[in-house]
Amino acid sequence: MATTDSDLQIVTASACDMNWILSMSKNEKWNPGIKDGLAFQLADPTGFFIALSNGNRVGCLVAVKYPNSAHLGVFVVAENQRGKGYGRRLFKHGMDHLKGYNICLEAVPSQIENYKKWGFQYAHGTTSVSGTIRNQRTVCRNIRSAKDISFD
Repeated sequence: MATTDSDLQIVTASACDMNWILSMSKNEKWNPGIKDGLAFQLADPTGFFIALSNGNRVGCLVAVKYPNSAHLGVFVVAENQRGKGYGRRLFKHGMDHLKGYNICLEAVPSQIENYKKWGFQYAHGTTSVSGTIRNQRTVCRNIRSAKDISFD
């Protein structure tokens, strides 16, 4: 399903768009999981959207349906295309796609007030931590090599 409004067209993303969607997330300094796109796409291949302005990709949104809920995320408009209303139209398209679902989304702090305007309520914050794990060998008596196990 495609939505068109003046020079903006919103289309369901193809498999070829997936790397671009992940690159948009990385450009925002977000840390998508290596296989997140594949997992979400297997859950709902119709829930990935690309906003096109005059045929050029300018934004993306993931709006994935699960049996009892939905996830909305990876909502990004290219920095040089912001302020033109593309994000608002893309977000509305995703909300229409998820109509009737209990929607979960993760918001950057600067956007929380905008999401409240759409009816979302703040539930809790998330803290990300990073660091280096020392190279230690931990022995666990319950782990065995697969080659030592008979699968007959």
